[in-house]
Amino acid sequence: MNSAWPEHTAPPAPRHESTARSLHARSAALWYPFAPAALHAAGAFRQTYTALHTATPRRGAPGFRPTGWKTPAQSREYGAIMRLVPVRILAIDDDESVCRKLSGWLADAAYDVMTFTSAPPALEYARKVYSHVALVDLRLPDTSTVELIETLQQAAPRTRVLGLAAFPEPAEIIAAIRAGARDILEKPLQPASLLAALERHLADMGIAVRSEDEYNRRLGSRVRTVRTAESLTLSEVAGACGLSAAQLSQIELGKTATSTWRLARICAALRIQPAALLDGL
Repeated sequence: MNSAWPEHTAPPAPRHESTARSLHARSAALWYPFAPAALHAAGAFRQTYTALHTATPRRGAPGFRPTGWKTPAQSREYGAIMRLVPVRILAIDDDESVCRKLSGWLADAAYDVMTFTSAPPALEYARKVYSHVALVDLRLPDTSTVELIETLQQAAPRTRVLGLAAFPEPAEIIAAIRAGARDILEKPLQPASLLAALERHLADMGIAVRSEDEYNRRLGSRVRTVRTAESLTLSEVAGACGLSAAQLSQIELGKTATSTWRLARICAALRIQPAALLDGL
């Protein structure tokens, strides 16, 4: 065999190769003490990466949904709820059909309603959860209406009690009012009269407007009424408060919400105090 090196003898490694091997050996010696921790971290990363990229589609991939994502219908419903002042109604009536009707009517009007057919669980609920209004049947079986209203007022002093009765006797009305009821609604209940009574009492409690859209509409109507009473044009008021006539028109129509500072400028242009403009809104 014609070779420059003896048989079974490997030629010396090139210089750069031997240097690389030496560096590799040294780095391995330095890395070895940390190998278990590094392998554990690598394994945890692999598990997390696999879970994220298999259970949840990646951003941009089909089916990806960011955190808190909602369907268009859910978004509309959520937005409508967030634009309402939440109001909870407690109803106590031994007639299940009345409870079902109340629940349906009030839920349709965007009220949060809880119904009970007996007094003890209703009182327990009232102690734990605040209700703005309580609708109480004045003729619950095996229950003293006067004691129930008094106990309910002690358990939830801020809750406004409205009595329910068919053809109530004057003595019943007087006793209920003395116990703490603020009004008596006559049965059979009708949706329109029930909702009107609730709106009246809620307004007395400071919740005159429940929806943002209704608030904007009322405020805009008030601005327009004051402006016309002062014989001022849209352009005159808009120019005085730094708005365009189109912007002021949208506010008066209730289609645009206004900030407190913008409202203050509008009041200055109308020569009216903001408190007077908002009073009874």
